[in-house]
Amino acid sequence: MLEYESDRYIPFDLYYIVKIQCETSNTQAAEKWGKNFLTRNPSHQPLVSYIFKTESSVEIVLVYSCLEEGEEHWNDGSHSAIVSHYSSLLSRELRSKVNVKIVEFETRTHVLTYLSWLIHENSRVSMVLSSANEVTASDIRSHTHQELLEKLDSVGVDWEAFESSEKYGTFYKLKKRKGKVVIASMSEAFDARDTRKYSAFVFGS
Repeated sequence: MLEYESDRYIPFDLYYIVKIQCETSNTQAAEKWGKNFLTRNPSHQPLVSYIFKTESSVEIVLVYSCLEEGEEHWNDGSHSAIVSHYSSLLSRELRSKVNVKIVEFETRTHVLTYLSWLIHENSRVSMVLSSANEVTASDIRSHTHQELLEKLDSVGVDWEAFESSEKYGTFYKLKKRKGKVVIASMSEAFDARDTRKYSAFVFGS
């Protein structure tokens, strides 16, 4: 009873994400796992999987839907059980340090706002790494996007030449096309003027 009462349980009417950070040089294997979660367990299937990777780490963000009244999230929505599952699975498979967090959301707008912030933060991380630290974390906090682009250019880095996945990470989602289920992808900075597009991708069928 004490163990149960000390745990935290995700209410049925909340969305939530599982944010997994893997410190590994085997980024291809971690990225593959990020995609595999879309199909691995039909009873615990994320809406989308977002993956951002660098040379030494991979961030996997799995977005899960809210439910109807009377339904329960996987493993009763237990934070302890969900975190234990992902941390033990990926630390074993990747042989690396794995950090897992759960974040809950009341609305789709909250989810999209968080994802937009996440893409923004990761693009800044990519700027620092691509410049070999010529652009610093301090620069990121105190300069506008245009100023950062100019600073990258001054140290010989063409930001526009980078793949979108390197700059922003990539979203993956199961989609039905011509009667077949395929994995669709999207990689770009979220534009606040086009929220319907992102909402349709993340929450649509």
